[in-house]
This record gives sequence, C-alpha cells and structure tokens, in this order.
Amino acid sequence: MERKHLLLTLGIVLVLLVPGPPTMNQGQDQEALAGKIELTISLDQTEIVTGTVQHLEIRVRNLTSQPLQIPELSADVSLRIFIIDQEGDTLRRGSIAHIIGPIHKFTLNPGETVIRDEELSLYDNMHEGKRIVPFGGLALLPGSYTISTTLVGVKSNTLNIIVLDPPPDEKEVARLYTKAVSTHPFDKATQEIDELLSRFPNSVYALNMYSRLVGRLGLYLTPEKARKLEGITLQGIDRFPDSQTAASLITYYLLASRYSLGIGRDDLPTLEQIAELEGKVNALKLKYPGTRAARYASEQIEALNKLKSK
Repeated sequence: MERKHLLLTLGIVLVLLVPGPPTMNQGQDQEALAGKIELTISLDQTEIVTGTVQHLEIRVRNLTSQPLQIPELSADVSLRIFIIDQEGDTLRRGSIAHIIGPIHKFTLNPGETVIRDEELSLYDNMHEGKRIVPFGGLALLPGSYTISTTLVGVKSNTLNIIVLDPPPDEKEVARLYTKAVSTHPFDKATQEIDELLSRFPNSVYALNMYSRLVGRLGLYLTPEKARKLEGITLQGIDRFPDSQTAASLITYYLLASRYSLGIGRDDLPTLEQIAELEGKVNALKLKYPGTRAARYASEQIEALNKLKSK
C-alpha cells in the first residue's frame, strides 16, 4: 500500500528542519531552562473531523522564584512540533519561531504563564480522490496520532488525537469549498465562499470559511467591503467566540471599523477615534465574558490605550 505524505499546517510559519547537532548556544539554553519552565499543550477536542480548524493552546510557565529570560527564538532555538502516527513514525518535525510572544528574548516573572493559541488545521484529500491542498492547508489522513512539542529542549505533555472522516454531506461541502478557493478571478472566489457560508452555516467547515472570507475581504477594502467585513466578523465572533480564529475576526473587525472612520492602515487615530474603536471592542469583551474573544478584545483595548500617549 502506497504511503502518503502527512503534513500539518500550524499558524503562519512552519518549516521542516533537518535534524543536526545542537549549537553551543542551543545547548547552553537547554541547560539553563531545564526544570525551570513547564510547557503544556492542549486542544479543545481530541476527536477531530479532518479538515476542520482546531486550536492548539500553548502555555509556558516559570516554575522558579526568579525572573526567567526565554532566549531568542530562531531556527536552532525554537518551539518544535512532533506528530507521530499509529505506526510510530514521526511525520513532521517543525519549528515555529514566532509562536511565544516576540521573536526576541523576553522575561517571564516568577510563576507567570504565557498563553498562546495557534490555529491547527488538519486537512485531507477530500476532492475526487486526488491529492490536493484544500483550504490552503496540507493533509493529515484519518487515523490516530500523537502531538507533542519541545521549547529549547524542554518537552511538553503528549496529546492523543483521532482524525475522523467527514460525514458524506460534509465531504460535499469540502469539495465545493476547495473548488471555490481556487476560483479566479479573486472577487468571484470571494463571492463563492460567501455563498457557501450562507448555504452551509452549520457545516463543520464554517470556521474555515469565516477565516478565509475575512482575509479576502480585508485585502482590498472599499466602503461596501468594509460594511460587509464588519457584518461577517461580528457574525463569526458570535458563532465562535471561544475559537482562536476569534482573534483574527476581531482584528479584521477593527480594520473595517478604522476604514469606516477614515483611518488609513498606517495612520494614527485621533483620541476621539480611539475612544470610538475602544467602545466597539469593549462591547465584544462584555458580550462574551470568559471566552477567547473577550481575552483578545482586552488585548486590543490595551493596545488602543497605548496609542493615547503617542
């Protein structure tokens, strides 16, 4: 039986590394952090329909009573992702350097925990039996897997996941969506994705559609697209307030709001405009307490407050 390549897309940057001997700095960093940080990963669910967007939560906690400096993340010093199939084969060894805060060195205070959510997309060849790249991601076939990570040599816990085949009706949604994202011209593809979301609002792939649609609408804003983007982002946040995608939805909601207020992408808003944007985001924070959307809204409010002093 032919063995198919199984890959994972995690966030924005995931590169395949060729294992090699650690550098002197890497070894020093491993020794410096051993027993001093706790690395924990979790998923919202462990039985996953292939192709659906999931959210990997990554926590790094300082176990010491002293401030602890996390080294600069690079190709040699990074958070690495390991996926192992049921036969014990490592399918992907990746490195992602942007995942824990800034790329440069940063400090964790005693007992402090840094939490980051990353979009984890598991895709399959769901279109006419061909090996494809649906939804802009790569494929994990149905089966059992483990996922674990290391950060500068410190190992995380191990997650056991089961990737399932989609139901027959969802395979059709996946096929139509795959066709839509490869449609040309750009605006026609955007329209087709929008129509699919309207037709299949309860699909297991709805979150994928929201993520792709807001990204497309946000590229070339016009007054009409800005109004559409505001509506779609609010709809998506309301459907999935506790998803990691809520972060990008809130970001695009603010982008559309800035456009509607006449603020350019690189322009500094006035105090009155900041207050209006803050009011919009605070409304989201209050509407979805205890969710990821509320946490991301709080982060945006902090960022807006910093603009007041500029």
